Amino acid sequence: MSTKTLIAGLIGGVTSYLLGFLLYGILFRDMTNELAGMPGIMRADADMIWWALILGNLSMGMFTAYIYATWTSISTFMTGLRAGAVIGLFMSVGWDMISYATTKIFTLNGAFLDIALVIVMGGVIGGVVGWWLGRK
Repeated sequence: MSTKTLIAGLIGGVTSYLLGFLLYGILFRDMTNELAGMPGIMRADADMIWWALILGNLSMGMFTAYIYATWTSISTFMTGLRAGAVIGLFMSVGWDMISYATTKIFTLNGAFLDIALVIVMGGVIGGVVGWWLGRK
């Protein structure tokens, strides 16, 4: 894996963290809590497991950068945005519908909200990664 791909993954991971904080932690915090299938499922800020949160976000960035650089040669913001949104759509529909069917984590409306947020996040992460990979 090239240095450019590693940096793209890091930038994607930071973008993932910041968007997650903005969307899940601020803008839709009350709504995601209301639409959770189980009361009290969300951790309080003081109870967050930061190493796992950071690792998860970095993994999302590296996943996107690896796919773009190795399998697809995506190298613009717009192609990255479109690909990231599509990846976000299919991954979140798969995960959220299986979770809805087999657990009490989500209500159906909560699953749909999560799908929408993941599509937005995937698109922006993908756009930033694509932009970075296309830099000369």
